[in-house]
Amino acid sequence: MKHYDSQSPTTNTIPPSPDAESPLMRTYVNPFSDFGFKKLFKEPQNQDILVDFLQTILQPHKEQILSIEPMDPEQLGVTEEDRTAIYDLKCMTQGGTTILIEMQNSKQDHFIDRTEFYKSKLIVAQSHRGNWDYRLDKVYLINIMNFPCEQMASDPSKYRSTVMPMDIETGQVWSNKVVAIYLDLHTFKKLKTHKGELANRYEEWLYYMSYLEEFKRMTEKTNDPIFDKFFSSAELARMSKEDQYLYEASQKRRWDEYAIKKTAQREGLAEGRSEGLAEGRAEGRSEGRQEATREMAKNFLKQGVSPTIIAEATGLSLEEIEKL
Repeated sequence: MKHYDSQSPTTNTIPPSPDAESPLMRTYVNPFSDFGFKKLFKEPQNQDILVDFLQTILQPHKEQILSIEPMDPEQLGVTEEDRTAIYDLKCMTQGGTTILIEMQNSKQDHFIDRTEFYKSKLIVAQSHRGNWDYRLDKVYLINIMNFPCEQMASDPSKYRSTVMPMDIETGQVWSNKVVAIYLDLHTFKKLKTHKGELANRYEEWLYYMSYLEEFKRMTEKTNDPIFDKFFSSAELARMSKEDQYLYEASQKRRWDEYAIKKTAQREGLAEGRSEGLAEGRAEGRSEGRQEATREMAKNFLKQGVSPTIIAEATGLSLEEIEKL
């Protein structure tokens, strides 16, 4: 295996929650930010990076990706509000295979159900007007998670799971037309803390994606044109002033969402306990928390906060928020 002379991250633990440090004080972009992911994989001049990344992830399925056509999530009828929470990149290969990549930075209730829902939308989108024999083109949903996946928790060494329809009694795969791949980078970082532990290109990709923002400047070329280009594209100092501004704005937006979530959790619990104790009954405590949460959601709406973010922060459904 090749030896890479990049400096290893300065810590073997998961980095702390976002703080006041400016994102421009770092050397490389955060690939989990909306701006960072688009910069690295969606720009036309970086299509070779995206092809190599996807080819490596899909290698066990023997997929040959010659070229891709990036597509907007709106082609599935997804609103801008949904987009901020769900999609990062949807593309199609020359052979008609659809690949949807999602970067999910924080844990969310019913996450697996949500991926099943969007897999079904990718299938329904293939329906034809007029005569149709139900033949489907292949669909891949690649979920890159920066949090522990509960479905893999029984095996602490597992950080990838491939899901497709199969007979649970015989293990026989019934269809390989719809494949969901879950990559748990939170667990990967616990298992692979140094580049010397990497066994293949697949692990190299996950390692560089996981630790990119924590790396200091590359000391030498990697002797791999794709990875050299990947690091060069991710280097903040090489970006235009406009791109640097957009990146800082995207990071600030992520930190604002994090701060709103933590504030909502803290204030909601505190006000709920206060109301509950005043009434002296368990149902009073519950009603107090709910009322405090609703009042907080109303305040967030007045401040122009997205209903999707409010739902994640407060636990209220979008329908409940719409009624406020």
